[in-house]
Amino acid sequence: MLSTPHILTGAAIGAVAAPLGLPAVFCFAVISHLALDILPHTDDLLLEVPFSEKYSANDILSVILEIVSGIIIVSYFVFRSSVPLALAVGALGGLTIDLIDNVPFWKGIRNLPIFKQLHQFHEMFDGAVRTKWKIVGVATQFIVIVISVIVLMQNS
Repeated sequence: MLSTPHILTGAAIGAVAAPLGLPAVFCFAVISHLALDILPHTDDLLLEVPFSEKYSANDILSVILEIVSGIIIVSYFVFRSSVPLALAVGALGGLTIDLIDNVPFWKGIRNLPIFKQLHQFHEMFDGAVRTKWKIVGVATQFIVIVISVIVLMQNS
């Protein structure tokens, strides 16, 4: 799944679960990442290109722009929220698994003991449900983004 749905869902969880404390917000947001990965989706280009191949500047730029757009949207709600830290912690929690497991520049850590198991666990949720029909994957992610924004709007 793209980063923006994970970031926004994590922030929405932060908005709703803030009274439970930041550790709970972070844990729920991490769990939400796995739940979202169960949905049919497409991934960004860097995850679909084998690590041994070179990434084009356009590939890298598109992923950076997508992540930055998610951060900008969350920032808007963070600055309007009565619980800004909970939103930020939730957004980070929603993205943490991909930050550890999918950043191409340090994919080599997947060979280390704990990270190898994390990658295998993540793939149980993510690897089996990527859809070849881009429209389905895009629609699913769009729906997740809309729901997350609605929750953030109602809680800011």
